Amino acid sequence: MKFIIIDKVHPILFDLFEKESIIYDYLPDFSIDQAKDIIAEYDGLIVRNKIVDEGFLKCAKKLKYIGRAGAGLDNIDLVQAQKQHIAVFNAAEANKDSVGEHTLGMILCLFNKINTSHQKIKNRIWDREGGRGLEIAGKTIAIIGYGNMGTAFAKRLQGFDCKVIYYDIATKDNPFDFVEEATLEQVFEIADVVSLHIPLDQHNKNWVDAAFINRFKKDIYLINVARGEVVETKALIDGLKSGKIAGACLDVLENENLGKMTDLQKNNFEFLTIQDNVILTPHVAGWSVESYQKISEVLFYKFKNVAKNQSN
Repeated sequence: MKFIIIDKVHPILFDLFEKESIIYDYLPDFSIDQAKDIIAEYDGLIVRNKIVDEGFLKCAKKLKYIGRAGAGLDNIDLVQAQKQHIAVFNAAEANKDSVGEHTLGMILCLFNKINTSHQKIKNRIWDREGGRGLEIAGKTIAIIGYGNMGTAFAKRLQGFDCKVIYYDIATKDNPFDFVEEATLEQVFEIADVVSLHIPLDQHNKNWVDAAFINRFKKDIYLINVARGEVVETKALIDGLKSGKIAGACLDVLENENLGKMTDLQKNNFEFLTIQDNVILTPHVAGWSVESYQKISEVLFYKFKNVAKNQSN
């Protein structure tokens, strides 16, 4: 059994592989094209952000396993992987706590104007009235996507005296008595805060568009710790300008490569960076010190489980 690892991972994965006598090549600085040239030699692939497309997979003649060091699988051609009978698994459970805490931290920062107050004080401005914030208590928080990430955020809202509802296209177990399932229409009717925790797929790109935003009865606060492409950036900006979106917490962007933005994307990005009611973080909601290690551990044990099931 031989693996190639083409993104940075926690070194605990190396220890786990070595204990099982699994050979691996750690080449995190390889481009996808460099990896494509040698992928035919390997049984397994560990990847985080690099794009594993149809052309790459067709070169992977021996490949049996792909582990994604993260939650989403939108950078992997799952249709082609299935055709080649390649088992694909992720580590969504590993960073749920990080995402839950980060999401809560972002909305607390926005509501309490911590970011703007901090900057003002650094500039020797003591503005108590300008720093007056909002309380989560009494608000209705709508979680869209109630899997690992959504439930982790919900868990952290317990004790804030707010109403928590969730919407998911699939039937989900609800581990919390204080959280209520809702229809999308109910979300539009009563939500004050909307938090997105859904994977990107072919059905939900630009799902949150102008029509979606304008269906809300109230002005809302929007949180996106899922994927930037789920939200149409123009609609988000128009909503901020009109006040229909009272504020936004964004851990993800439509294009996160700041050096390769189009002119329109640059203009949109510049607008977002100067808004006092927008909190931006660089796609790190699930990237804590602890989750970095847990991701490697979960990937290893998922691989072991898949391999065991295949041998039975």
